[in-house]
Amino acid sequence: MHFLDAMPPERLGRVIQAADAQLVSLRDTPLLRATMPSKVQTSLAAARPVVAHASGDAADVITRCGAGVSVSPGDVDGLVRALRGLAAQSSTAAAEMGLRGRRYYDQHYSPAVGGERVGALVEAAYHAGVRRAAAQVPVGDGG
Repeated sequence: MHFLDAMPPERLGRVIQAADAQLVSLRDTPLLRATMPSKVQTSLAAARPVVAHASGDAADVITRCGAGVSVSPGDVDGLVRALRGLAAQSSTAAAEMGLRGRRYYDQHYSPAVGGERVGALVEAAYHAGVRRAAAQVPVGDGG
């Protein structure tokens, strides 16, 4: 295992792609339990197994899609077991985990999917506004 110093963003993609696995470590806070930090999406997109040292949505996604394992924040012994377990897997099993994560990324977080979701939200807001405006148009008394 290697821990690297901070680096420029333009170099980060190459380093992530060269890694055998990704570690996502998040503190256990109400905000981080209910959000999806970009490092989770980046790790899934890299098609590498992920160890999520996290709770909440981030951990749920990693385990639910089969891209890796999750360990509760602060559980150092569990993290060591998870890392050793991942290192003991065959390269085929690790590659399959990574591919499951990439498929999940493509289905839920890719720019194309994000664009479709934003478009659907804008369209729904537009139609809701049209309905609301139509409902506020006074109806004549017929006379």
